Amino acid sequence: MGLLSSILHPSRPYRKAAEQSQMYYDQAQSNLAPYQQQGQAAYGDLQGAMQNMLNPEQMYGDWAQGYEKSPYAQMLQQEAMDQGLGAASSMGLMGSSAALNALQRGTSMIGQQDRDNYLNKLLNMYTNGASTAQNIYSQGASASGQMGQNAMNQGNTMAELTYGIEQAPAQMMGRILGGGLMSAFPTGSDGQGSGPNGMDLAALGKLLAGVI
Repeated sequence: MGLLSSILHPSRPYRKAAEQSQMYYDQAQSNLAPYQQQGQAAYGDLQGAMQNMLNPEQMYGDWAQGYEKSPYAQMLQQEAMDQGLGAASSMGLMGSSAALNALQRGTSMIGQQDRDNYLNKLLNMYTNGASTAQNIYSQGASASGQMGQNAMNQGNTMAELTYGIEQAPAQMMGRILGGGLMSAFPTGSDGQGSGPNGMDLAALGKLLAGVI
């Protein structure tokens, strides 16, 4: 039965191979698709980060607008003010310009450090986020490249199998007419048959009708 099936349906093995190849190709592409999609999504964030990095003054200006003095800085400034006033009073300098300028410089330095710390924290979080986006984008680009290579390989595989599907009937016919399968058919009633190599022409006619 297997031999007869292969004779009557010579392209069937190629079709089954094509189905298996397509199934595993689809599975591979499905596994890679989420990485590709995430990489594409990360590209928008990465592009925005790049534009901000190329315009740091604008970026820092926008961040500075959201700055609010921390409670810790406020506490330090109050302590500095109290200590400064106490020192000035003990030295009889209360109300002097020098003492007031010193107090102002001290509290300003505390405020500036607090603002710098705020901006530095934002920058660290921003660069970490950009680095994460870069990693996701790189994975997505790699997955996209692999999907492209898979598509090219699958195209070549399917082209070869399609060629086999189209050529299988003609190749089988050539083998039949060439006498490669003559011994697979019964001879005529006289033991010799009425066809070439003793083959029964009726059997050959049925075979050809089925193949064609």
